[in-house]
Amino acid sequence: MSKVLIVDDDPQLRELMERFLSRAGFEVVLCEGPEPALVVISEIDDFDVAVLDVWLGLDSGLDLYDSILQKLPDLPVVFVSGGGGLIPLETTTALADIKGAKTFLYKPFKGDDLVAAVTSALL
Repeated sequence: MSKVLIVDDDPQLRELMERFLSRAGFEVVLCEGPEPALVVISEIDDFDVAVLDVWLGLDSGLDLYDSILQKLPDLPVVFVSGGGGLIPLETTTALADIKGAKTFLYKPFKGDDLVAAVTSALL
């Protein structure tokens, strides 16, 4: 069973993503922001993929990913975003691509799209 880290500041979306991925057979660990995610990464180092929201309140999922890579340099990532912040979504997508995102999902997305993105990131 593949283990997925989900970091999103929206509790309803976090739980919805967990439900979709759990039903698809993934083990899921949820975090609400960068600090809890970094604690989890320090304790659990066998994640297979991460799903990171680009905008985590005042924090950036792109910056979080840089921190995660220090501990887990080969961890594939799927970025999700519904916009926000001062950077246009197109620019955010390009930055995620530069960081090495396997996939970028725009909110709202379907559960099947999330499962497909995570599955694809594992290949």
